[in-house]
Amino acid sequence: DTTSKYIEAFNLVIPNVFTPNSDAINDLFIIRSLGVQNIKGEIFNRWGTKIYEWNDAGGGWNGKTSAGAESPSGTYYYILNITDKVGTEYLRKGFVELIR
Repeated sequence: DTTSKYIEAFNLVIPNVFTPNSDAINDLFIIRSLGVQNIKGEIFNRWGTKIYEWNDAGGGWNGKTSAGAESPSGTYYYILNITDKVGTEYLRKGFVELIR
């Protein structure tokens, strides 16, 4: 008898700091991924108010609110809902430091 199981692996690189100061270096909070079908990301301020979201594996945050206002320097929290290539969903939470 033999058995087999398909294992889909994915890899994420999640930065913990970014500097959206328009110098073209580290201006975006972007999740780099391999083996991912989709990433839904949500950004929250320190009071728990959602200020930004995206729904795309290539998406990210530019340091502005959904209304286009610049967010001040500080610590922000993220929730990532990740779907791998076979449709399995994963949840990742953490924080990112925005430095202006």
